[in-house]
Amino acid sequence: MAEELQPPTAVSVLGIEPMRIGNGEHSVRELSLQLGRSGWRSVLCFASAPPEPVREFLSLPNVVIEVIPNSWELAWQPVSDLRRILSRYRPRTLHLQFTGFLGPYPWLAKLYGVERIFHTDHTSHPDGYTPARAPLWKRMAARIINAPLTKVICVSDYGYRS
Repeated sequence: MAEELQPPTAVSVLGIEPMRIGNGEHSVRELSLQLGRSGWRSVLCFASAPPEPVREFLSLPNVVIEVIPNSWELAWQPVSDLRRILSRYRPRTLHLQFTGFLGPYPWLAKLYGVERIFHTDHTSHPDGYTPARAPLWKRMAARIINAPLTKVICVSDYGYRS
C-alpha cells in the first residue's frame, strides 16, 4: 500500500502564549493563509495551548497547532518536543520566533533534513542602549551555533543595527 503523499510543511516555533487574538496571532494566521494558498501545511507551535476563541481564529484547513512549553529556554524538554514535531511532520521550513538567538534548534532542524531555517529577531533593548561590536570569539561562536540558519529577519532597523 502506497504512503499517502503529504503536502510540504512549514513549522513555526512561537515562544508566545496565545491568550488573545493580537498581532502575533494575526501574523501567523496570515502566514498560514498564504501557505495554504500554495498547498502547504502550517504547523504552529505555541508555548501553551490557545484558548478556544484563539484556536477557532487560527483554525484553517491547513493548520495544525502544537505546544512546546518554554521554547525560549535552553533545556532538554523543549528540544525533545521540537525533535518530536520535526520527526512527525518532516517540514521543509522551520521559522523560529521568540526562542532566543542562540540555541540547538537550527542544528536539530538540519539533522532532520529541514531545507530552510529562519529566525525572526524581535529583540528590543532598554532606553539609551548603545550597540557595540561583540568580541571576535563571541561572533565566531555565534556563527558556528547558527551556521544552519538560512536567514535572520529583524523586525526593525534598530534591531538590525543592534
